Amino acid sequence: MLLGFAACDVSIDDAEEGHMSETFDLDEALEYISSIEPETISVRDTGLLAPAKNSENGLYGFININGEWKVEPKYMATVPYEEGVGLILNMYSGYEYINGEGKIVYNNFSGSQIGESDHFSEGLVAVSVSNHSLQKYFYADANFKPVITASRVPVVPGRWYGNTWALGLATPFKNGLAVVMRQRNVDTNDGLGPESAYVINSWGDVVATLPAGWDADPSGVDENGNVIVMNMGRMFGLCKSDGTILFECKYRFLKHCEGPLYLACNDKGFWGYVDENGNAVIPFQYQKALPFSEGLAAVYDGKFWGFIDETGALVIESVFDDVAALKPSNIDVSGNKGAFCEERAAVKKNGYWIIIDKSEYPYICLTEEKCEGIEGCPFIGIRNGYVIYKQNVDGNILCGVMTVSGKKVIEPSFAHIDIFN
Repeated sequence: MLLGFAACDVSIDDAEEGHMSETFDLDEALEYISSIEPETISVRDTGLLAPAKNSENGLYGFININGEWKVEPKYMATVPYEEGVGLILNMYSGYEYINGEGKIVYNNFSGSQIGESDHFSEGLVAVSVSNHSLQKYFYADANFKPVITASRVPVVPGRWYGNTWALGLATPFKNGLAVVMRQRNVDTNDGLGPESAYVINSWGDVVATLPAGWDADPSGVDENGNVIVMNMGRMFGLCKSDGTILFECKYRFLKHCEGPLYLACNDKGFWGYVDENGNAVIPFQYQKALPFSEGLAAVYDGKFWGFIDETGALVIESVFDDVAALKPSNIDVSGNKGAFCEERAAVKKNGYWIIIDKSEYPYICLTEEKCEGIEGCPFIGIRNGYVIYKQNVDGNILCGVMTVSGKKVIEPSFAHIDIFN
């Protein structure tokens, strides 16, 4: 529920002139907001759906934003809808893809063969066929017809692959490009040299070759047209999508942020932010850090968390005990999760987990009592204006939904709820 600031004699308009902590006592505000019950509202059904786990039978289906089952809970597992379809694991017949009306789009996958499937991106999805400890991929189109395999990816001459179609890496497509590697069926020291990663277009044609012996990051081509790579020593570097090396593998960790910067960890274990040439833009001075999202990044100074902007200036002071990386509004950056998502972030202070905006205005507050038995952050993610959260209800950990303004939409009553699409 929106915090009633009558007690604090501060309005939201006043807060926009500076940080909330400059105009009111945040601790006092948290005490107040934790003492009142959030308002429960009904919202118009706009067709958004989320995977949910029934607390009674432990099975999954899909609910609408009012908590009504649109696809009955009778499945072993689900993933969120993306580009109109969702993947489910049927109890009896293996994997199926269904649309928003619960109708089966495709169900010719055997549960003993299909290991997992990524989300659709640009009309294609990477489907993984499990073979004991190996994962072998191909790309399928909207009709789930295999359209891209390894058949056009170069081979190391003389190496035995066992088949010609399997990919060992298949990233999501971004701006018409993805990164793939061949799947070797046996791990033999044949002396024929390492495999290469390849950049392909949506037709499956190889358009670039990355340096041999460097594995590509599963996130694929980022919005800057670059690919993160890792050498045999598990150090990270960066290449352009045309194969040009931007900088050698020299960092312990490297993740793309929204925009031009990359979060990196140097050889001394400190965190900072670099440009695409590997040069430090924000010095390696933090003990922990998250990628930038929506212009801000969460950084840890060894005692508290705060938020910096892209110049490195501290714009939200370091007063928080913890910060969470929420499931983001854009599923394509889910591997590079930052703190802010749809203008909100989840932070912890004095035992309270709270949702704040960039002015530190608190919207949702969960006390230690409500979080008892929950490991880590009780907030799961934010998507399309809704916050999914976990709460202890009479000793049971149940999930509910609030708006980003702190109004309750679905009471905590589900064993799990994923993000709404």
